[in-house]
Amino acid sequence: MARKELSAAYQARKDAISAGAGDLYVDDFVAAERGFRGLAEDIENENLSSARKDSKNVMQAYRDLELRAIKQHTLGEARRLNQLAGKVSSLGQQKQ
Repeated sequence: MARKELSAAYQARKDAISAGAGDLYVDDFVAAERGFRGLAEDIENENLSSARKDSKNVMQAYRDLELRAIKQHTLGEARRLNQLAGKVSSLGQQKQ
């Protein structure tokens, strides 16, 4: 039963972890983890209606963290490449 009820939230959690959200957004990730533990407790206590309702919120929290982490990594790489291009351009101008 737990596997069925938690599968979407669990997958969202795994994706957020893979994106590095736990390292980038510690406080928000800890809050999502508390929600996930709450889902597990609801299921253990056979409170399925609460688990189903809260599962959507927990899943969305993890998906939001995953997206923020992806954006951070993408923007960070774009900024690094932009700085590198600026350095290469400066070197080219100095040689002329």
